[in-house]
Amino acid sequence: MLAFELIDISASLSGTAALVVVTPGVQAEAYLGWAEALEDAGLDAWLVRFPASTQSVESVTEGVRQAYEQLSRDRPVVVAAHGYGGTFVLLSGIQPQRMALIGTPLGPQAAALVMGPEPKVVSELLPCTTGLPMEPYSAELGLAYRAWTTDFPSYQAPLGHTLLIASGLDCVAPPETVRLPSQTWPHRTWERTGKLGLDLGELDHADLLADERLADRIARWLAQ
Repeated sequence: MLAFELIDISASLSGTAALVVVTPGVQAEAYLGWAEALEDAGLDAWLVRFPASTQSVESVTEGVRQAYEQLSRDRPVVVAAHGYGGTFVLLSGIQPQRMALIGTPLGPQAAALVMGPEPKVVSELLPCTTGLPMEPYSAELGLAYRAWTTDFPSYQAPLGHTLLIASGLDCVAPPETVRLPSQTWPHRTWERTGKLGLDLGELDHADLLADERLADRIARWLAQ
């Protein structure tokens, strides 16, 4: 059995469930703002997280698929993910009717990031400094995160409605890695948090997860 933890945020609600995918390496508590906004919008929010001792690209991808299937047995499920959590959603092959991918790269960057030494057993930092509350995650995933900056894995494009939000101050998923690869997606809503060009008021990678107004925007969109 694959190891993943499916967490019900509050008392179970009827109707549509919202599966929030926790990126391995990021503390689940960082997603509580999203969960609260989703519940306020009338969705039944659940987090899926992955213990560091069991993480591989394949196990996390399969865990996302199984968590989605478990929730969707008797009701519709929408999906929200941030950063590389969205990459695992894409690799899982699930096809929810509505999905929000925030600060998630959809293709390689134009140039490799300047990164530190390769992780040995576990890593505690993402390929670039993000300001997110971190926890240890497997070296295998650390190497995958590094590789995905220039060699992105293949995936099936979503068929449902997808909200994509990117920021020019996000080192993980700058706008060109989100907008360009998604241009042929059939039902895609693309947004950038700031103006064209460098905008010092844009949200960085951590702010895309922590900003309350953006969390409300995501929740309202998923609840449509």
